[in-house]
Amino acid sequence: MRPFVLGAQVSPRGCSRPLQRTITDFAADAPFAQVQLKLREHYGFAIGESTIQRIALGHARAIFGSGRPSLEFPTAPGRHKQIVAQTDGGMIPVMAPDASQKDKRKGKKLSWREAKISLAHAKGSRTPVAACPRA
Repeated sequence: MRPFVLGAQVSPRGCSRPLQRTITDFAADAPFAQVQLKLREHYGFAIGESTIQRIALGHARAIFGSGRPSLEFPTAPGRHKQIVAQTDGGMIPVMAPDASQKDKRKGKKLSWREAKISLAHAKGSRTPVAACPRA
């Protein structure tokens, strides 16, 4: 073996761990072809798109293959496999009377508040459930 290969812990035609981390970080945000341009801009060298793809997808396979359960998903099965939901909102005017005025119609203050409405139902169901959370 060559001394540099041993010292840098790099195999021939391979990439070091810091370089793999950089490639994976760039590839998470941009297409593989743009990662080439970012590497050239930030570090001054070029790597082939196929190498970038191989490294990024290899790390993705390792993450998904680690077998760690995700904490975001429920462990027990729900009643419905798919739920369709939609949320919409807008700003509504709110009038507040001035407490110091005798006539409550005078001296009102206008403010705006956000109002949201949500609608959800099981896929294929015709009985939606509406909710209006208070802000």
